[in-house]
Amino acid sequence: MSFPFSAAAAIPLYPLISGLSAFLLFCLTLQLIKSAFCWRSKVQKLDEEFPGPPRHWLLGHLREFQANEYGLAKFLEALPNHPYCNPVFFGPFPFFINLVHPDYVRPVYNASAHVAPKMDKVYGFLRPWLGDGLLVANGNKWYRRRRLLTPSFHFDILKPYMKVYNTSAQIMLDKWEKLCQSGQSVELFEHVSLMTLDSLLKCAFSYNSNCQTRSQTEIPYIKAVYDVSHLVTNRLIFVPHHSDFLFSFSPSGFRFRKALSVLHTFTRSVIQKRKESLAHLGQPCHSKLSRCLESMSGRKYLDFLDMLLATKDDGGNGLTDEEIENEVDTFMFEGHDTTASGISWILYNLAKHPEHQDKCREEIQEVLQGRQEVEWDDLPKLEFTTMCIKESLRTHPPVTMTWRTLTKNVELPDGRTIPEGTHVSIGIFAVHHHPAVWEEPEVSQ
Repeated sequence: MSFPFSAAAAIPLYPLISGLSAFLLFCLTLQLIKSAFCWRSKVQKLDEEFPGPPRHWLLGHLREFQANEYGLAKFLEALPNHPYCNPVFFGPFPFFINLVHPDYVRPVYNASAHVAPKMDKVYGFLRPWLGDGLLVANGNKWYRRRRLLTPSFHFDILKPYMKVYNTSAQIMLDKWEKLCQSGQSVELFEHVSLMTLDSLLKCAFSYNSNCQTRSQTEIPYIKAVYDVSHLVTNRLIFVPHHSDFLFSFSPSGFRFRKALSVLHTFTRSVIQKRKESLAHLGQPCHSKLSRCLESMSGRKYLDFLDMLLATKDDGGNGLTDEEIENEVDTFMFEGHDTTASGISWILYNLAKHPEHQDKCREEIQEVLQGRQEVEWDDLPKLEFTTMCIKESLRTHPPVTMTWRTLTKNVELPDGRTIPEGTHVSIGIFAVHHHPAVWEEPEVSQ
């Protein structure tokens, strides 16, 4: 007797599995073809709505999108034919729409942080370093941090910092005078970076590093900032490194983690030393931090780190240790690197235009009336010097682009609509050099 489900009556499995595999492969192929058609349709629609510069069929605009003078020049070359906005392709895929005219930038900048949050694909590369600090954070987290930190930048808090700025600048000038006497050339950015870091550490963290008088090997922080900035920029351009997995196993990922270790170690040491100096004040005094600090050390200003340690929201909740570290990392980077870049270009442009330099010197001497140090009340009187500073920031902005991701449709002045989910960039450098905005954009006015 044989049963219907006995081994003798079993259906051969190989043809069944083979047929199922073929069917699944067929379905997958159909899905890929459908996705390819959808992608092609999306690209064609984008090209019709937002025509852009010619691109390579495979690389897109990657050859032109470089973090150097060549890359900036390529953006400017596109302005005559695409004076308002244009798509930028990373490979065969559209990566973002670049806005290059003030009227087209305005709708995005005027949108709320919920409508145009920071583009995580770009700012997320900074998260291992800066965490969810103010530069990287979005949404409610950004709103809370912004409300807590805004009082730290009140003019009454900033005014007393002038003496620190004068002292740090004088140390740098004394170094330059010695170097000039010996006939050595000066690498400006390196010295200015140390000066801005010295000022920041003293003002914001009550930390006297003596970094301007120490050798570079003793201050690995500056090199680590440069390394991380360079690696993040290169990661943005090299598409395979957009993957956290691939980047983490690459030589660049190894260098990135090594530099991060230097940065975080330095930041934590600054925070820890400040906490130790405040520890003996006790809890009752901590509620009146400003008064206690003045009576303790005779200083006349309140540190940024002190504000971070003392600030509380409406619910009485302060910042966690991790949040404090994130903001200190952010402020350390933003407070010294971009300012060093701006100051270096200002000095470059003044050297390039000695007639402007002479006029600035005359104005400063007239305002100071023989004094050696600049005071807060002197700043509004330095009108021509202020114009030169602003013009240098126009021609050489420390930050050349920012990025946003739209969560809602945004309408442009010409009636076109940038759809929800699109990445957009604000081409700051292009706006500052736009021939429709400036009569002679490459000439310092």
